[in-house]
Parts: sequence; structure tokens; C-alpha cells
Amino acid sequence: MRSQIYNIVSKLLILGCQLLLLINTALAQSRLPVFSLKGEYLIENDKKHDNTVIGGLSGIDYSSGNTFYMVSDDPGEHGAPRFYKVIIDYSEKQGIKNVNFLAVNHLKAPMGKTFEASANNADTAKFIYSDAESIRYDNSSGHFLWSSEGYNSKGIMFQPFIFNMDTNGGFIHRLRTDSIFKFDSSGKKGVQHNATFEALDVIPGSSNIVYCSEKSVLQDIHSFKDEIKPIRITIANKISGATLSQFAYPMEDVYKNNSNGVVELLAISADTLWVLERAFEIMNGCSIRLYQATVNKTTDVKQLPELKDKQFTFMKKELLLDFSKIGIKHIDNIEGMTWGYSLSGNKKTILFISDNNFNAFQITQLLLFEYENK
Repeated sequence: MRSQIYNIVSKLLILGCQLLLLINTALAQSRLPVFSLKGEYLIENDKKHDNTVIGGLSGIDYSSGNTFYMVSDDPGEHGAPRFYKVIIDYSEKQGIKNVNFLAVNHLKAPMGKTFEASANNADTAKFIYSDAESIRYDNSSGHFLWSSEGYNSKGIMFQPFIFNMDTNGGFIHRLRTDSIFKFDSSGKKGVQHNATFEALDVIPGSSNIVYCSEKSVLQDIHSFKDEIKPIRITIANKISGATLSQFAYPMEDVYKNNSNGVVELLAISADTLWVLERAFEIMNGCSIRLYQATVNKTTDVKQLPELKDKQFTFMKKELLLDFSKIGIKHIDNIEGMTWGYSLSGNKKTILFISDNNFNAFQITQLLLFEYENK
């Protein structure tokens, strides 16, 4: 009899623990924001402003009112490297009503140099090759930060960088970035070509920024076939660029073709980030997913020269938004995201933009969502 009672009590305790786990999981999920799509807007591929072709829009940031800034990753093939001041009008009922390009400013290189359209013509010592990917307005200074992916192909190498500039695009200074994010001629360490500084943000209420490379540095992975690849997310001083901490973000290979990458970050706080991932496969198109990542109980890996075969704790990530489930048939090459202005009550907005690569078969797509924190 006693053994039967013991078995019953044991089973009840196990069921109770399982129930508590389910309740805690449900509560944790319920605390994540709920998103609702408010609108889609397409910018024509042949649209021009002030004799520049509007395309390659790889970064977007909110300033104030209904004013936003967009940066083009054009290295100079369709016009000098540039960013745009844009008015975006949207409403609760009508979604995105209008996108009006007000001004264009050219990105300036150090010492008054201009950026070259071709990597073959650029001078590596003067950083005059641009592949702009992210732009952020710093309210505290009134300046911009912007990142370039650099170039490492066909025997030509230009290191990625983060620049501080004024509102006219004038160069102020170059931030020091962690040495692990450099191209290396050996091909065995450092960042990968076309997969460096895609993601950047200013951490609110602090003097710091957060940035990462699109894909893993080579010394952190065994091969491109690794199912989980670590992305080093770096917290740094926004003036000097000095690395303060670094955390490993786990990135899955969605299509099993090494196309997954982190294309943008938004900082909720120093401990909580929104991470935008993109992957591509010819038959399936673009996979775009937004995650929330936290650094609580996460290993600071800034002192580890490589992560493969090392013991460390990844950042915790939770899926916020899967673009394949938002009700829009075609999702293009989403690369930029920013907060927007509120529409109602405590709800907030977030906008995403796609980079059409100046390709007639792609689109420049703006997507507007409203969300509410539970």
C-alpha cells in the first residue's frame, strides 16, 4: 500500500512540475510583444532624387517627428555614396500614406577625400571605399554613426569601419573596432567578405553602442556547415569605440546553405536587443526573422581569441516575428529596421526596409508594424 501511495505521490509531483514549467513558459511568451502589420509601401526602382538613383537602401533610422534617414550601400556605381533625409507619413487606418525624399547628402571620407566607385581605384590607406550598411542618429550628439562592410576580394582588401559624421555627411572620426573584426590575408581568421558590419545601434540612456558582423569570424567556427554559428555582439564606447564586452549570439543555418546572417540590431537596453536575421535560398526566397536576445547569465567572450571548442554560454534568443507568417506573399531583401513614431496609446511602431541591390527583379519594400509590450 505504501509503495502504491508513494508512486501516486511521485507521479503527482512530476505532473505538478510539468504544469509549472508549462505555465512559466506561457507567461514568458506572453511577455513578448505582439506585432500587427499596419502597412506596406513600395518605392519605385526608377525613382530619383537630386540626380541620384534611390536604391540599395540598407539602413534606416528615425530622427524626430516624421523624419527618417536612409543610407544607400551604393559604393559609387550609381552616384556618390550617400544618405537621404526622408519624411514617412503613416496612420492607424491608412498605414504608410506617403514617402517623401527631402534631401540627399554624400558620405565623406577622411581628409576630404571622395569615395571611389570601384575597389580597383581606391586607396586602402585612406579608407576611401564605401559599402554602407547601417546608419544611426545619435540624439545626444546630433551626429550620425554609420558602418561600412569593407571589401576583401580579388586580391584587394579594405577593412570594414564605423564612422562618426555630421548631419551633412562630413567625416568627424573613425571609431576603433575590435581587432577580431578585420580581414586577414591568411583566410583562416577574421571576418568574411561581404559579411561584416551590417548591424549597429546606439544603446539608449548610455554612452555606448552595439554592433556585430553579419556572419561569424572564421576562427569561431569549424566550417561553414556548422548548424549553430556564433555571432559576436559587441558593446563599445560610442566615442572611442573601445570594446567593453562581447557576447555570442547563436545563429541557426535556416536553409543549410550558410546564407543566414544578422543584418540589423535595435537596442532595447544594454541587456536586451532585437536582432534581425536574414537568409536566402533560390527556391524559397528570403527568410526574415526578428528575435529578442538577452545577455543575462551570458559569457563575456571578449578575451577569447576563438570560440570553437571553447566553453561559453550563448545569449538567450526568442522569436518575435517570422515574416513568412505576416500575410504578405513576397518578402524581399530586408536589411534595415528602426523605431517609428507612435500611432495610439502605449503601442509603438517599427519599420523595416529592403535593399533592392539596384536590381530590376527586386523591390524597395517598406513594412510598418505596430506592437505592444505585454
